[in-house]
Amino acid sequence: DGTLHEIDAQRRPVFTKTSPSPHVGRYTVAIRAPDGADAALEPAGDGYGAMTVSYLGTCSGLLMLSDGTRTSAAGHFSRDSEWSVYRPLYSGVAGGLLAGKLTARADAGVSDIDGSLRWIKPDGARPTTIYPAGFDSVREVIANRYAAPAKGERAFETLADGYYNGWLRFDGLSAPGIDLAVTWTAANAILYYGPEKVLISFNYKTGLFSGSYSDPVTATNFRFGGALLDGQQLAVGYYLLDGQSGLTTIQAP
Repeated sequence: DGTLHEIDAQRRPVFTKTSPSPHVGRYTVAIRAPDGADAALEPAGDGYGAMTVSYLGTCSGLLMLSDGTRTSAAGHFSRDSEWSVYRPLYSGVAGGLLAGKLTARADAGVSDIDGSLRWIKPDGARPTTIYPAGFDSVREVIANRYAAPAKGERAFETLADGYYNGWLRFDGLSAPGIDLAVTWTAANAILYYGPEKVLISFNYKTGLFSGSYSDPVTATNFRFGGALLDGQQLAVGYYLLDGQSGLTTIQAP
């Protein structure tokens, strides 16, 4: 039809066990919501995941998008340390996708991989219980290298010893945020002592956490999850409540 399109092709490098990819290792990933995202129109929580880069430079893992959608992370880094990402989403409805480019490069205290991804959920795509009209959003992505802690070492290294050494926060929705003082132990258990019922599980092997919140007084119940960004010493993720997505964080007081 006369339309011109720009094509970006990348040559796949050859790595071996004796000469591996410089990016080999495990990573935790955050797919950050834009600053000031309106949770009524698009997810205001951060997607997250865990992935591995093999000695061949191939990437594999699982991403949890902040509307509850799961998708695999699969691809490879080019000679220029770039990874062109494309994942079709929302089967049964055309047009859903997660696409963009990520680059492996060290930014001390911030990230080891960064870039941006365009995320499209078409009108009517399932689940229709959350953002049924769909959305079209660009998300910044950061990934940090992750190494499982040794026995007796806290994965969240900058938290102090003792009780109530972390803040668990739920923000981003129209209702006031929820702030809870939690204890992250040296055994990597995350504890909350009430009065609300909050259960949190941290997988020290992957750097991911998940949990549930229940307040019988306000009849508020939801599930949440996220990832520990080791380079930033910050845990981020999302929760779903009343058809919207909000931001979950764990950080030092």
